[in-house]
Amino acid sequence: YRGRPLPDNAAGVEKITDDSRKVRSGDLFVAIPGGRQDGHNFLDQIVDAGAAAACISRRRKAADRKDIPLLCVDNPLNAFHELARAHRRRFPNLDVIGITGSSGKTSVRCMLSAILEKAWPGEVLSTLGNTNNHFGVPRNLLRLQPKHRTAVLEVGSNQPGEIAQLTRLIRPRIGIITNIGSAHLENFGNTMGVVMEKGCLITGLRGDSVAVIPEHTEQIEILRQIVGSRPTITFGTSSKADVQVEYQGCDAKKCRLTLKWNRQNISRSLTWKIGGGHQALNAAAAAAGATALGVSADTVIQGLKETVLPEHRMQVKEVGDIHWVNDAYNANPDSMRSGVEWFMELTANVPMNQRFLVLGDMLELGEDAISAHIDLLSWIAKDFPAVNLFPIGQLMGQAAKKINIRSFPAKASAGRQLRQNLRPGSWVFLKGSRALELEKLINSE
Repeated sequence: YRGRPLPDNAAGVEKITDDSRKVRSGDLFVAIPGGRQDGHNFLDQIVDAGAAAACISRRRKAADRKDIPLLCVDNPLNAFHELARAHRRRFPNLDVIGITGSSGKTSVRCMLSAILEKAWPGEVLSTLGNTNNHFGVPRNLLRLQPKHRTAVLEVGSNQPGEIAQLTRLIRPRIGIITNIGSAHLENFGNTMGVVMEKGCLITGLRGDSVAVIPEHTEQIEILRQIVGSRPTITFGTSSKADVQVEYQGCDAKKCRLTLKWNRQNISRSLTWKIGGGHQALNAAAAAAGATALGVSADTVIQGLKETVLPEHRMQVKEVGDIHWVNDAYNANPDSMRSGVEWFMELTANVPMNQRFLVLGDMLELGEDAISAHIDLLSWIAKDFPAVNLFPIGQLMGQAAKKINIRSFPAKASAGRQLRQNLRPGSWVFLKGSRALELEKLINSE
């Protein structure tokens, strides 16, 4: 600390954070530049909050005037990662389950966490919210405590190389790939780029590891090459899968499926409130992950029954006499189709003229973005021609124009038209990329 006496509040660091709003007495604040904010702009605030020290970029000379110890480094984000990695290594017996995929990561994480909580109550750390990137993963690792037996961590990526970097931090023993789809193609180029990026979770597994992969994906052979000789558990809808799921459909009150552990010749039925064939596959992925840790089939079913998904994911809400189905957490071509199929199944007994699909732009799809939107809208027009379709956004607008479908440039105009068409008993499905915040239509006037 540049040879100066340490201030009284620098007796020790109790916690590490990169969020200036959450700094408390005894915290080390890591001032990460870039993104929406630069942490160096909040040094006065964290000093007033009682921070014990700050980690800053050595290039930010003005920060030296702050009256707390300053750890000067070349790259504060890298330092944040190394601090989290060092903390992770304090728990050598911890079983970390890493989850990645083009979609379904959060659902599988919630399901698997619920299962493991049944097996080991109070001993499971789980990713908070949507914190699965190069900021969120180290935050979650720094939450680890001696009481934790397992950690279920999402690992996301929208740039090549991110999963390898994050896998190095979490050191997983179980690696789950939920699926391979058309997400973030703007940066990955094509699905081969996606599978190679997701595969980095598997290649980064510890020595005594287990890989959990989707048997039904078109890229299964590539995944098997990536897995190599590692022990593997597959999941899917066919009898070839080690953990097989049979989806038996749903109505407005309940959904049904059967899970089969084909190696052990075990079968269990499940009735729960989470619908859709895509969520049945997510349940199979979670079951496979739990099986890799030796959890029984009965415990898997108990945990799945108690799973609660985060907000904006398949939430059915009644406002007045209108049924809103909020699935607006994010969207890519695969998740969009799965969501529409589930909504149409859920509302099978509702007249088609009282069903509304409000679909927003699917972002980060690269040069194939318009064709992906055209494919989606063409499929809906062909299979559900009488449904009320409300495409929203620039990409949806360009695609809709190509095939002569009405569209709306923004939420506001779509919302006004939607309200004029809704009648008592109508059902509305909301889905689009997170930036559109389509859920705000629920309470708009």
